[in-house]
Amino acid sequence: MSNKTLSKVADPYARALFEIARNRGQLQESLDDIEVVKHVFLEYPDLVSYLENPFYDTLSKEMTLLCVFINEDHSEYKPHVTRLKNKQILPLLQMLMTRKRISLVLPVCTRFKELCDELVGVKDALCYSANALTPSQEKELVTALINRTGYKEIRLTVKIDRSLLGGLQVVIDSNLIDVSLRGRLSSLFEKMAS
Repeated sequence: MSNKTLSKVADPYARALFEIARNRGQLQESLDDIEVVKHVFLEYPDLVSYLENPFYDTLSKEMTLLCVFINEDHSEYKPHVTRLKNKQILPLLQMLMTRKRISLVLPVCTRFKELCDELVGVKDALCYSANALTPSQEKELVTALINRTGYKEIRLTVKIDRSLLGGLQVVIDSNLIDVSLRGRLSSLFEKMAS
């Protein structure tokens, strides 16, 4: 499945968890728990394979989830995992597992975090720059993006892309803001060609 498809399928699960957490006033605790879940599934990718494997019965898989996220007496995961603050994430994991959708756990975590960020007006932006940006340039760019988008805060990630020749490209909300030399040259070429 493509990332876009995974995100669409994961959205209802993340949105349901978000609504439950918001109604209970437990958004921060749930966000912390989502980070724990994400960390575990990134650290142990074989866990998804195990939970998807039809060879193992559902009870043993549920016990594994309990051992990983709740119990204190398992030695394999204990040094790496902070326990869940509240247990409302566990039924979600069990439901994803029984519906054979546990592979959606990371997209659900990502989408849940996005929903929390949207609630408080925070957005991630990815900037491709031909050269490294100074801290003052980054601050200027963030201020310009805040003014343009209306978000309260922008978390900017900068990546170097020498193929831009000069300038930068910013991706935010699936929109591309292209003020690169390569983009301008391409636009000029298209105008000349037509």
